[in-house]
Amino acid sequence: MARLVVRVALLDCEDASKWSDHLDIWRDAFAGADDDIAVLEWTRYRGCLGELPTTSALDSFDAIVVPGSHHTAVAPADGQRRPPWMQDAMDLIRSVVTRGHPQLFCACFGHQLLAAALGGRVEHGEKFVFKAEEIELNAQPWRDWVVRVGSAT
Repeated sequence: MARLVVRVALLDCEDASKWSDHLDIWRDAFAGADDDIAVLEWTRYRGCLGELPTTSALDSFDAIVVPGSHHTAVAPADGQRRPPWMQDAMDLIRSVVTRGHPQLFCACFGHQLLAAALGGRVEHGEKFVFKAEEIELNAQPWRDWVVRVGSAT
């Protein structure tokens, strides 16, 4: 069986130097998916710097991942708008949701952006916890997703 090539965009909204390895973190987390079924090709866009995939680039991706960040999507209390780069990232997310392509995966800050982009309310929690966590991916659902995404392109 030929291996599928799954193209993944990472919309990295982190600009703190201590988290500059987001692409490596995500690539390593899904490294087990690079097997006889599929190979993942990652492209990083630095959302904080205004780097976003164009509409035509979006057409070439199978998935887009929006990970965590030290930023918050909570609306500013003083009535100001969110930073322009964040507004642009939310526009992109709305576009992806409206189009239904590529597949969208959000985590942590990505969840905040998704909620804000779709008109939800994002609020500060009672207790702030910022840490790395260990996760374990179940290979079978990943393979099912890769086959589903790969066959849709």
